[in-house]
Amino acid sequence: MVSCLAGSVSVTLAWLLCRNEDRGALRFILILTSGYMLLYHGSVESYALPTAALMFWIYAIHQVDRGRWHTSVLLFVRADGVVSPDGPLPLSLTTRFGVGLP
Repeated sequence: MVSCLAGSVSVTLAWLLCRNEDRGALRFILILTSGYMLLYHGSVESYALPTAALMFWIYAIHQVDRGRWHTSVLLFVRADGVVSPDGPLPLSLTTRFGVGLP
């Protein structure tokens, strides 16, 4: 159930990312047909939430880049604080994407 809800959040965020872009429908279809979408069918519970959090992180970066959100918002949506059943995940997205937040 949790993975299905995370999937619906991820698909909604993917649509919000792609809807006003050039070739947005093609980008959205490519996201939906990628292999990681199988995580949202309910069989693998522990990977769906971090993947949905990653989609939200990408959406937040997109909003800040477009000037719709303030840069300080990225401090609150860092994906390395996501908690899974196994504990905090070691995702350091701020350094991998070169955002340079402390």
